[in-house]
Amino acid sequence: MDKYESRRLRLIELRDTRCNGKAVELARKLGREPSYVSRMIYPEGKAGKKRIADEMVDVIEQAFNLPHGWLDITRLSVAEPATSYPKIHNFDEPAVKSACFAGIVHGDESGYIEDSEPPGFVWPSGKQRYTLKVRGDFLAPRIKSGEYLVIHPENQPIPGDDVLVFLKDCRKMIKEFLYIRDSEVSLGSINNNQKNVCVPLDQIEKMHQIVAVVSRGGEFQE
Repeated sequence: MDKYESRRLRLIELRDTRCNGKAVELARKLGREPSYVSRMIYPEGKAGKKRIADEMVDVIEQAFNLPHGWLDITRLSVAEPATSYPKIHNFDEPAVKSACFAGIVHGDESGYIEDSEPPGFVWPSGKQRYTLKVRGDFLAPRIKSGEYLVIHPENQPIPGDDVLVFLKDCRKMIKEFLYIRDSEVSLGSINNNQKNVCVPLDQIEKMHQIVAVVSRGGEFQE
């Protein structure tokens, strides 16, 4: 799906969910003629079709008070974006109990993982959930030193998820997945000390979804 078709479908979503399914209300909200808005909703190939250009993207997002890039989000899942993951206090929870311990990670404030333990650490390559123990404050205050990340390699990350990103140059980082736009992945800083970064999609090997965080103080079998 190209970006123009993605924008058209998102505009239809706004019409149906925010404008009672009426193009005339959508046009009023955007300050445009109904005929102009209707042409933006036409499917590709229909006579009179009007593609949604970058300038109109800004108009739409501002009119509905949407975050920048919302219209170009590529949905990787039919599920709704996660607003947060649970903080688990009991290590007997199924989400944790079924996971294998993978190792200890630490990194710098940009979210890059600088090292891992124990020596000879091998990143899990299967489908099983795994946990990583965080050392240091590079993800604080959201994720504190001593807490465990529960990671599900099979889940498809969706906007709003925190993710472990594997780059093709072998670097790894822990970020918030924001959106995909123009073949670039926008990633947010978890610790709020860094600006968002955009990484070309072809430089990312995979992203694993962080599904839970286990608070400090428990006894996890390592």
